[in-house]
Amino acid sequence: MISGDTLVDFDQSLEINERWLRPGVTREQIAAGQRPLLDQPVEHVLPTHGVPTDRASLGRALSSSQTNVCDHRADAARERDRQERAAATEVMRLAVQTPLVPGSSLAEQWEIASRLGFDALELAGPAVPRLAEEVEGSGIPISALCGGQRGALIHPERARIEEFLADSPSLLDAAAALDAPLIVVRVFGYSQSLPPHARTGRSREEDAALFEVGLRTLTELAEARDVRLLVEPLNRYETPVCNTVAEARAFAEAVGSPAVVPMADVFHMQIEEADPLATLAREVGTLGYVHLADSNRLEPGQGHTDFAATVSTLAASGYDGYLGLECRLSSPGEATLGRIARHLRELMDAA
Repeated sequence: MISGDTLVDFDQSLEINERWLRPGVTREQIAAGQRPLLDQPVEHVLPTHGVPTDRASLGRALSSSQTNVCDHRADAARERDRQERAAATEVMRLAVQTPLVPGSSLAEQWEIASRLGFDALELAGPAVPRLAEEVEGSGIPISALCGGQRGALIHPERARIEEFLADSPSLLDAAAALDAPLIVVRVFGYSQSLPPHARTGRSREEDAALFEVGLRTLTELAEARDVRLLVEPLNRYETPVCNTVAEARAFAEAVGSPAVVPMADVFHMQIEEADPLATLAREVGTLGYVHLADSNRLEPGQGHTDFAATVSTLAASGYDGYLGLECRLSSPGEATLGRIARHLRELMDAA
């Protein structure tokens, strides 16, 4: 049996989705209308949302028990409790990049992400300008903008640098409208650590000087719009300069503006930092954002990064910003994202 949106599994169990019922329609009315299905030789149930399940799950979902209602009430109570605790104390918040969340629209992606336990979406990828237009005025919380410009600040071709700078004002306008920071990187896929054909054609010192010039230009644009810039360090195999958190902080300090702050990326830190936890503890007071991915670029828990220690170090050091999920997924879909959110929430609660 293939169900529509009446029966769903949002990483809990097959259930009647009361949140999508029409006004005046009750769960019991839907259950009564669907119970004749149990007279049929149903073996497998394929919900629109969730993983395939069986006849027993269908029977529980269509029972006259109010378990589902109670579960929803308990979920709502837990969510209210979490929000109240967050309002009472400064706590870390969870964000997830838009390419990781299923959904045909940003509104649907936010419905899924918020239900799974995320506090905001991070707009990411080439579609950022379009997504920023879509989200404006919707009330969807946006943690940051990552990407969206053509070219790069230290691209080997000058024309591509000009493209990046030309696209930046409108992207900063969008960031201002969404009250979200803009993440800044130098260039992807060019580095002195790669073969000659994948280098910028400049020395590391020349790349650093060029990046500082470009960052100063972006800073002027950001200050005029009251937007914050996040300088993200990437590992040496992806970009030639600004590979460590300390280097990101140095570039931020060089431009001398409170609008520019460093951020951290746990994946890149596993490559570049001699002691990632010590670095977080030392630099946490300067960080404006943290990206999360495990050592193999998959979601937290799939590699060898100690995320319990990472989260507790951030919490003990007073970090109260976003933890943004930027990774590949071991398997796509809501079930994986829900598991990640629960895992990270547990670590945050324990910290």
